[in-house]
Amino acid sequence: MAVSANGWSTEEIFLQWLQEFITFTGATTNNKQLLIVDNHYTHCNLKVLTLARENGVVILTLPPHTSHRLQPLDVGYFSAFKANYGKELNSWMMSHPGRKVTQYESPDV
Repeated sequence: MAVSANGWSTEEIFLQWLQEFITFTGATTNNKQLLIVDNHYTHCNLKVLTLARENGVVILTLPPHTSHRLQPLDVGYFSAFKANYGKELNSWMMSHPGRKVTQYESPDV
């Protein structure tokens, strides 16, 4: 598990995540694994693509602006999750005046 100072994904964080993915799935050149990602720059850099190729991970990037067609969970499930999380976050902030929600506290919400 890794976090950045601003909460956004970075190339280094995705590289760490990819290493965990390789271990968890048992990906090898003889046991290829497909990883479907969006076209965020953190997913498509030389270090990531080299690590993926050397370990039998085939990366498929989705075209931009196609979430509504290719990622139905983003439209249905995750949009509902985001709305409910926002409500819970507001409730948490009302119950904890003056405290900031950091990436370390957000799982408590």
